[in-house]
Formats: sequence, structure tokens, C-alpha cells
Amino acid sequence: MRLLRAENPRLVICALTGYDAEEIVGAAPPLPSWPREDRAMLARKHGEAIAAGGGEFEARLVRKDGAEIHVLVRLSVRATAGAGQP
Repeated sequence: MRLLRAENPRLVICALTGYDAEEIVGAAPPLPSWPREDRAMLARKHGEAIAAGGGEFEARLVRKDGAEIHVLVRLSVRATAGAGQP
């Protein structure tokens, strides 16, 4: 098992999945690393976590090279300038 933490979570998802930042940063669900058969479930879990202001769930992802990985996804919602925050 490998634990990756970074100030920039985008770097973690790139390291885990093998996708370049340009392929996934800012992409709306479904993400390229989501297996086709899990996309509806992952979209639901992702949406629920975002709506709750954060959360975590287990997921199966597919690396760009086709290898399957199992991960614990932790999402948090950060306020950004212009979104009602100073």
C-alpha cells in the first residue's frame, strides 16, 4: 500500500493514475481514470461528498496504462475568492 499526500492534490492523482495534469485538472466527472462500469456510482459518491462539503469513499480506478488500482478518495471543498469568500 502506498500513501501519497501533497499540498497540491492534483499532483497525487497524476502520480497515481499516470494521466498528465492537462488531461484531468479541471475535468468534470466522469474522469478518465473512472472505469466505465463504475462511472454512475463514482459520480454519485463524488457528488454526495461535494454536496456535504467533503467526504471519503473507496474507489477502483484505472491507470492510463490499464492497470487497476484501489484507492481511498478524500474530498474537501475549499472556498475560493469570488465565491462569497474574502
